Amino acid sequence: MIIDIVFYTLIGYLTIPFVGYLILRCYPSKKSNQIEKQNPYAETTGISIIIPCFNEEKHIENKINEILALKLNYFEIIIISDGSTDSTNILLDQYLSNSNIKIFKFIERSGKPSALNFGVLRSKYDILVFSDVRQLIKMGSFNALISNFSDPRVGAVSAIIDHKGSSKFRNTINYLKLLENKTGSTIGVYGALYAIRKENYLVIPFDTILDDLLISLNVLNQGKLVKLEPEAIVLDIDVGNFYNRKRTLRLIRGLRQLAFINYQVIVKLSARNIFLLFAQKYFKLTLPAIFIALPILAALSDGIYSVKFLTISILWVALVIIFLVFDKKKSYAFIPRQVYYYLLSFKRNKKRDRVLWEK
Repeated sequence: MIIDIVFYTLIGYLTIPFVGYLILRCYPSKKSNQIEKQNPYAETTGISIIIPCFNEEKHIENKINEILALKLNYFEIIIISDGSTDSTNILLDQYLSNSNIKIFKFIERSGKPSALNFGVLRSKYDILVFSDVRQLIKMGSFNALISNFSDPRVGAVSAIIDHKGSSKFRNTINYLKLLENKTGSTIGVYGALYAIRKENYLVIPFDTILDDLLISLNVLNQGKLVKLEPEAIVLDIDVGNFYNRKRTLRLIRGLRQLAFINYQVIVKLSARNIFLLFAQKYFKLTLPAIFIALPILAALSDGIYSVKFLTISILWVALVIIFLVFDKKKSYAFIPRQVYYYLLSFKRNKKRDRVLWEK
């Protein structure tokens, strides 16, 4: 009896995100009024572009020149080299004479969260733009981000991330986030490029793993909207290399940190935003365990020849076949690899669970 209850509870659990997003689609939020975007600088004194970096000799010049080529109005670039040991600091010296660029060099690494806090403290404009170094930014993305702040309800705006060669996995995530965006707020920003009102930035702990997610949740808890700007696009490496072992373990451990250490941020969220956090972030972490548990529970309940067990088995096989058929890039190892990383994340980490930088 208990096994049956657990079995059907897990079945119901699997339907929660699908039902939730269907409700979002049918019943828009009261805050979903169309934002009237204006001149990106009409409601701001200017923008402070904050770029923390560590050992970015391969990309730092391209990133700075990319931003300077945009010919933005009323801007400053704040670069924090966090204990770089390669030639990053030497390359930065050539920009010391540019009055729009502030360069800070830390002797020792303090971590990205500390670098972000430091950059914000030294910014002079009311809109902050955080940018990573590696990614390419589509022309017009900065102005597209800033134009959203003409609406006083908006506290943060995120760009959309795409991958070289495109990715069905990323396209699905972007679609869901755009759906969230149309019905109010999206739950998180893409760390590669996003903007925030300086007044809505709260200092984050030095050991924060998922800094971009924590920052966006803090904005939501201040009653502000977090929007996704489809015209602001950053291009990153292919999805297979993007979700490598180190990054995947960082994401999983970061979500655990948020749930068990920064839980007070989660409990302050609205019911809608708690659902979105669950559906976007935590639901996928539980899938490997559920996929394994369901056939085991079915076998324990009614045996391996039962309709219940055969139905679950056929469904899992069908999902695998569908994935193989529609996966034109033949990245068959992607999902099994992610499941392996998920299981690996529970292995006891001898080192302290702190990630200074994710490269």
